[in-house]
Amino acid sequence: MRNTINYNIDLDCTRLPPAPHVLIKLIDLCHKTDVSIEELEAIIEKDTSLCTKVITISNTAAYSQWNDVRELKRVLVVLGTKTIKSIALTSAVHQFFSQFSKELGETLGSIWLDALICAQLCRKLANLTGYEYPDEAHLAGLIHQLGQLVLLTNEPKQYQSLMNSVSDQNALLFKEEERYGVNSADLAADIVDDWGVDSLLSDSIRYQHKSADLLQDTHPLIKLTNLASQLCNRLNHTNKKYLVEDHFFGLNQSIIDDLVLEATSEAVADAKGFGIEVDEDHTIPRANIDDEAIRIELARKVRQIALLEGVQQHVSDLDDVSDMIQLFSKNLQLLFGLSSEMFFFPDHEQTVLTGIASHSKNLPASGSYSIKLKSGRSLVSEAALSHEIVISHEQQIFAELPIIDRQIKAALMSAEIICLPLINNLKLVGVLTIGCDSEQARRFKADDELLLHFATIVADSFARQQQISHEYKQQLEQKQMEMDIHTRKIIHEVNNPLTIINNYLELLSMDMEKDSNNKKHLDTIKSEVDRVGKILLQLKDEQVQDEFADHPMVDVNDLIHKLIALFKPTFYKLNHIKSQIELDSALPEISTDQNKIKQIITNLVKNAAEALPENGIITIKTKALVIANNQQYIEISIADNGPGIPDNILSRLFSPVQSSKGGSHSGLGLTIVNKLVAELDGLISYSTSASGGAEFIILLPRRVS
Repeated sequence: MRNTINYNIDLDCTRLPPAPHVLIKLIDLCHKTDVSIEELEAIIEKDTSLCTKVITISNTAAYSQWNDVRELKRVLVVLGTKTIKSIALTSAVHQFFSQFSKELGETLGSIWLDALICAQLCRKLANLTGYEYPDEAHLAGLIHQLGQLVLLTNEPKQYQSLMNSVSDQNALLFKEEERYGVNSADLAADIVDDWGVDSLLSDSIRYQHKSADLLQDTHPLIKLTNLASQLCNRLNHTNKKYLVEDHFFGLNQSIIDDLVLEATSEAVADAKGFGIEVDEDHTIPRANIDDEAIRIELARKVRQIALLEGVQQHVSDLDDVSDMIQLFSKNLQLLFGLSSEMFFFPDHEQTVLTGIASHSKNLPASGSYSIKLKSGRSLVSEAALSHEIVISHEQQIFAELPIIDRQIKAALMSAEIICLPLINNLKLVGVLTIGCDSEQARRFKADDELLLHFATIVADSFARQQQISHEYKQQLEQKQMEMDIHTRKIIHEVNNPLTIINNYLELLSMDMEKDSNNKKHLDTIKSEVDRVGKILLQLKDEQVQDEFADHPMVDVNDLIHKLIALFKPTFYKLNHIKSQIELDSALPEISTDQNKIKQIITNLVKNAAEALPENGIITIKTKALVIANNQQYIEISIADNGPGIPDNILSRLFSPVQSSKGGSHSGLGLTIVNKLVAELDGLISYSTSASGGAEFIILLPRRVS
């Protein structure tokens, strides 16, 4: 029955302070990629505050159909790991900014340890007496002092003083009634009532301090909670004697002593497992769960988590691998103090790993490292194949470190390397190889869960980028196929009138004198019509190009210089255009089709020149190395300072459209450019230039041999 007195107490259970040591364990556990509900339950069931928060949230409107708390595991399954992680992080922030004192830490420690002992006692009594819901009994013991925890959170100093002023439990209950209008047992029971659960949890807590003669015909849960509460109540014991008789189940003093000893020993072992110091020189052991050192550790965790969440949010806005690598590099330094790393990506067949560094200083002269994805080749490949972390200073795979690993260490300017496999849905996305000194490598174990969580974010981000790129390529291929079908249809239709024209020209030619000028003109016309027909047939029957290895090496920078020389007296002069070129001197010669590159650049420059106002500027740049879709490319960018491309055209930019330039322009220029880039196995994209105009970026395969 709910207490009807209107008491003025903040009942927000989400602000109750968990034991910081337990909270840190839970946060670390939430960062595991394969954390199980059982692992989470094993942590949460050992802390009153965390358990209360979980059940409180599970009984909100979103989860109201799941209101049976007899099994904590069921509640955790309903909430899911994301919600549990959110509870842990919110608790950490509240804990860090809450009041702190040595005395408060000791009081909270006593309540926490008492709750754990009582929970163990309730479960043991349930098992011993045949109660069918031992998990429910454990929960009743864990939250039996929930009311005291709420009062202590509301008035830390005042309630602590009140607790210290009494010598027995009844006196404390009286003082609580006097100050707050409700005692701690009724307060906790009222909170449980608000959960609306189908259980006698509320009554078991409300009547935990009542005398045994009043509870003879009550439910077993009420009886065993009452007995367990009396056995672990500090105010009821002196001189290490548990002077409580069992009036419910017929247990003798020897059995009771054994139960208390077992429950206490297990609770103390749990406390020590969390790193909590326990003073056992008392009737009931004492613990201090809050001190400056643990708060500093908690603050460090909160900061790292906030940074990780920021990484996840920022990377979701990126779709370029180079930008993603730079972001991850920066955050490795911020989060872990690690400043040199290399990303190894597998090829499509998952046979070779190619290493890309965020800084060119970490790359060899060839531009990248290449490692066969086979066992016995490298620490990098071992991490990739095993899906497990490999650290150079503790590895036992190789008696002598392979030369390639030594070269990687030297390139990263580090004494040791940590190889983190990047896994997404059990599939290898890559390997993050981090350079570090010997001390950092030894310390790595302390932060491995956080670093693994970072690796998961990296893997998920690269997998998402690859999926987006794959879908984009599929869309391009679909568009190309549709265009080819449409082109064949047009060619077929055009050939019909060409044939008729040719026939009539033949008839006209037959009627004319053999040596007349008109006959010669007709023959010329007929010859040109024939040539148009042959061109159309060649277009229709165009075959897949030979492999690019058959093409000669092309110096793209030199080609651009020559084209600029041709543009100046034509496009540039006619339109009063100025030219700027910024060519990367490190750009290598590549094996590709020179004529197609000429046509691509010519089309884009012509489009820009015709769209620019007088004295407009066209800028052409090159870049020696760009990574996209785990492949190496060179980059050519052509930008202008004009008005840019209208929004209504952007959505179908590379499809045939009505030209925005008017006149005789067909609007096919960019469609042809897109087709030529695809034939070169390249990529093309559009963005707004720094000056607000149009910028086209072409990526061509970096085939250097």
